[in-house]
Amino acid sequence: MAVEDKYPPEEHKFNIPAEEAPSDDALAVREDADFGKEWLLKSGKLEWGLKYVFKILLFAFVLGMNIWWSHRVLQLVWDSAGSKSGYRLSDSVLIALVTTSLANFIALVAIVAKHLFPSK
Repeated sequence: MAVEDKYPPEEHKFNIPAEEAPSDDALAVREDADFGKEWLLKSGKLEWGLKYVFKILLFAFVLGMNIWWSHRVLQLVWDSAGSKSGYRLSDSVLIALVTTSLANFIALVAIVAKHLFPSK
């Protein structure tokens, strides 16, 4: 069997028509002209405001979660030192817990602040 028999001739391959240029849509052109540029200015200001409001809210949420976590860690350390506590943590565990919690607190706040509010 020859190679020519396996494949169809070029004229029988895919017959895809060329794309036609889009025609002018009169309604779309009129709407664009009637819409004006004021909306773009207003939407840009609205987008800018919302972007910063959401960034501040996200930063406040991360800060609040970090404060809550630090409070819980300090409460755990305080409870383990109490005489009425049913558990005891060794000094090395307490030091590691407080140190890593403090490092995580500072690093997470710094990373979130850096990425939400980049310097120019």
